[in-house]
Amino acid sequence: MTERDLDTASDALVDALAVHGDPATVAAGLTAHLEAGADHVCAQVLVRDGAEYVPALRSLAEALELPSARSR
Repeated sequence: MTERDLDTASDALVDALAVHGDPATVAAGLTAHLEAGADHVCAQVLVRDGAEYVPALRSLAEALELPSARSR
């Protein structure tokens, strides 16, 4: 990143820090952050108005191959 990226919160900076997309893309991005040395990551799932969060969270958990996702 450049100083300009940091000063302007460029699209490249935001894309490097905030992963978005389908569950597989988000899981890959979260895993990449961990593999790059992050000791923790935070995921905030956004859904359309009126939609349920649990199916979205379950899809992400499955993409991350979390044990609790496989047991259901």
